[in-house]
Amino acid sequence: MSAFSALPNTTNNTTNNNTTHLAMQQLKDDAVALEGRMQFEQSLEKFEELLVSQQQTLGDNHQETTETKMAIMRVIEAINNSGDTSDDINKTSMSIFAEGRYEESLKVAEQAYEMARASKGEDHPSTLDAMVNLGATLNQLGRNEEGLSLLERALTKRTLVFGREHRVTMRTMCWIGTTLRSLKKYDQSLTVLEETLDLQTRVLGGEHSETLSTMSHMSNTLNCLGRRAESLDLNEKVLEVRSRVLGDEDPETGARFTTFLRRSTTFVETRLATKARPEGCALRGRLATKKWLLVFLTFSLD
Repeated sequence: MSAFSALPNTTNNTTNNNTTHLAMQQLKDDAVALEGRMQFEQSLEKFEELLVSQQQTLGDNHQETTETKMAIMRVIEAINNSGDTSDDINKTSMSIFAEGRYEESLKVAEQAYEMARASKGEDHPSTLDAMVNLGATLNQLGRNEEGLSLLERALTKRTLVFGREHRVTMRTMCWIGTTLRSLKKYDQSLTVLEETLDLQTRVLGGEHSETLSTMSHMSNTLNCLGRRAESLDLNEKVLEVRSRVLGDEDPETGARFTTFLRRSTTFVETRLATKARPEGCALRGRLATKKWLLVFLTFSLD
């Protein structure tokens, strides 16, 4: 018996894999073509056959398998003409986004937006939700110009549909403000965030979580503008409220404490090393009197 007979036949395995992938690609092409011709029942059969093959070959969590599941939902919606599936897909996209899987989330978000726009119209609230979700996903991938364009379109439509003082409208304004900061358009970012904060404080109250979130974003923009004393003052206000309302155990409060401590320490050290030493001493002394801060930091007062 030849020693080579015991070795795995990699040539056959490669051939089989190539054949399987070609077959799956053909199924996908056929399904998409049938969908394009609005032959949805036949398209659904092809997609379902493709899904079974992908689950066996690639696994249930593979990106291509997930895309096929989304396609099946899209075709089922076309068959039912209900419009509900686009909402489910948008929720799926948001769930994937929350896990930090932005590339996957983008594909799903694009499908959700196109489906909602086709079935419900450009101005429908579900379409606007999908538009904002897509814009936010593009931002996370560094495609800020594209993200900003979608968010600005969504803001115009949400303002017309809901009004300026609706929570979703104000939330979109905050997204635009943070996107402008990512684009290093700090002055524009500050203007939008100041307007958002004014609305949220009046409508939601100064201690609402979304108001506090906007204040934090505004603090970051002020820091980018070099207005660090103002940034620290605003961040300090956020932390005092969060500590009182949510408690020091809240994970987001802890994360914001860390950022605040890093910036305040840098600010104090910089001031102590320059002619602005009195300003640094004053801040260091003031912070050391804060009961909510003592758990996280003890300044040397000598």
